Amino acid sequence: MDILSLVKFQWYNGNIKDTTPRGLVSLNTFIDSHRNPTEKIMSVFDAIEKASSEGNVNLKKQLKSNHLFYFTPGALFDNGRKYTNIKSFTGLAQIDIDGLEKDEAIDLKEYLFETYKEFFCIYLSPSRRGVKGLIRIPIVKDVKEYKEYYQGIENELDWIAGFDSAPKNLALPLFISYDLDILSRNNAEVWSKKGDLLGENIENLSSKKPIVFNVEGDETVYKSKAYFKKISLDLFENKINSINDNGHPTLRGACLVLGSRCGAGYLSTGEALSAAHYLIKNNSYLSKGISNYIKTANWAINQGFSNPKYYD
Repeated sequence: MDILSLVKFQWYNGNIKDTTPRGLVSLNTFIDSHRNPTEKIMSVFDAIEKASSEGNVNLKKQLKSNHLFYFTPGALFDNGRKYTNIKSFTGLAQIDIDGLEKDEAIDLKEYLFETYKEFFCIYLSPSRRGVKGLIRIPIVKDVKEYKEYYQGIENELDWIAGFDSAPKNLALPLFISYDLDILSRNNAEVWSKKGDLLGENIENLSSKKPIVFNVEGDETVYKSKAYFKKISLDLFENKINSINDNGHPTLRGACLVLGSRCGAGYLSTGEALSAAHYLIKNNSYLSKGISNYIKTANWAINQGFSNPKYYD
């Protein structure tokens, strides 16, 4: 069954003040439009990027609000984007993560898609410093239930600095973007975790959320070392576990990246080597030539160490 063609939601024209839906778009078409953007849309993004580089915030906002199509993935509305106008729910929730470095955004996109099978699609924002995605949730009966599922998502992902909970608002517009390497799957699993709305504003002392230092006059966000270590090792594990051919080239590339994270100080070379050796021994393809593959891993991790790759 082609679920991507069956799931549909509303789209709106390039004027944020016009809240009248123009029609329905399938999730499949939504994904394709991001993978194959039109020349007209790309010209708007070029203009937005130019305005941003020149520091013209007002022009950037105007271009985005008046020239980009947008969507409401979570619900279908009658006559305007208001809760009172909701006629049905789509089984989708949008995710928005901002304020990342470009390399970090790419890594996070891959990590989230591989780790959470509930993502129908996940892609980079036009700035390449953000990650957006659509998660499959149950068809809810009302706004309250939608927010309970979204709270469950937030509880799971709020350890990521830059996670924006604003899409908990079903009427929030999702502007069209583009990512030639958008990741998608037809058979997304259904998100099952709910969160307690009554406690959503109460600080959770056991939260995995990284420490953030707010310094007056400094907008820098500091993320915990554990955060980067987790991302690095999980991405590496997913890459090694996927190997069923071309063992040496794929292993070498993955280990070079992991070694560069060691050079940046996110984890030790001992931790990297230990992870590599374990995964090689437990991979059905690589385990057939353990000795040579371990030599490749050792060389690549040490080589990568001399070329540190920082997230920010």
